[in-house]
Amino acid sequence: MLGKLKGWLKLLIHKKSIFYRKLILFFPGRPIYKMFSWKIESNRISQFLNLSFASSSTDTFEIPFTTKKSEMTKSNRNFGLLFPPLVERSHQKVQGDMWFAYSESLTESGNSFTDMSSILDPALFDEPSISKVISSFVELGVQSVIVDANSAITKPSLLEKKLEIMRHMDLAIIVDIPDLYKCRGGVDKLTAWMRIANLVIIHNSRLLVSGQKKNILLWPGFPFPESKYSIEWSAKGRDLSIMGYGHRQRDLFVKQAIRHKLMTSNSLHSNTAQENLEYFYMDYISRLRDTRISFANGFINLKESIVVGRAIESILSNSLLLYEDGSDLDYFLTPYSDYIPVYNLPDFIEKVLYFQNNPHHAEIIAKRGLLNLKTQYSSGSFWREVQKIF
Repeated sequence: MLGKLKGWLKLLIHKKSIFYRKLILFFPGRPIYKMFSWKIESNRISQFLNLSFASSSTDTFEIPFTTKKSEMTKSNRNFGLLFPPLVERSHQKVQGDMWFAYSESLTESGNSFTDMSSILDPALFDEPSISKVISSFVELGVQSVIVDANSAITKPSLLEKKLEIMRHMDLAIIVDIPDLYKCRGGVDKLTAWMRIANLVIIHNSRLLVSGQKKNILLWPGFPFPESKYSIEWSAKGRDLSIMGYGHRQRDLFVKQAIRHKLMTSNSLHSNTAQENLEYFYMDYISRLRDTRISFANGFINLKESIVVGRAIESILSNSLLLYEDGSDLDYFLTPYSDYIPVYNLPDFIEKVLYFQNNPHHAEIIAKRGLLNLKTQYSSGSFWREVQKIF
């Protein structure tokens, strides 16, 4: 009986949160928003455009579409990638992103990598067997191991045991934690990983406490290889895309976009198993590269929002990023200059209409965001920061 009551209570809280979420997204309605708020927002956009590019010309700066040789790491280091097996990561968004980003950027930066997914096999549990498999990778020249902490590990204690054996064999442990929220014990999880790893990579600035920067690398996304994404603005053929799965109320943005004839079809993936099996990362990237305006969000709950990989992928694809306000994306980039924040559904509609009617302005901000992202957070810069632990 008590279990049923707890279940109903959780459901009630969830329904209440969704209600407030929808209320915030639709409020105050498009007519009132246009009357009182849109003029302020359009002035902000114009001010940043005039401030950054007085001539309103995209020809005043050049964007490097490939990683410069000077950005590449000086020494060739063999990194082991401890990610899920191929059959899993090929059809999962985050795992597909991570594998592609790390493997491709390691190659571009002059390093090499080895697939170590076999170590995650649950059948590999006794210390002699684990040590034997790890030794075989050491013989292949693996010096450091990058761990995908977001993977579904059925036995965390067993993984910890395997990582401890790696440490005893003088392998450096680097852990990337894509989804880490302060509201869900993120600080404690970060502290636990710091006891295991030589370096922990996080993407949420809210998790940093004062003075806590040792062995932590804060980065806006994975080390995406820039050359695989960039495309000239003139080559794009799609006005607007809202991609990903339908959670985080993205479906509401899609419905509003279709209702106002800003896009013709729903491009979101379903969460069903069959749809997941039809997801391929390179198809997703091709669609993103073909888009002029890309909307994304990282809503978790009413207390927290995160920077999702799609935000960085969109900017690297030379697309104008519209990102729902509330995350710490402005910790890394400048709103209105590098991307456009979106506050609710009426705001989303007006901003898409504005940039569809002013494509030159969209191009200016898209290129500005790409330039700043590649200047501050290039994959070459990422690997230089990682090398510092050695």
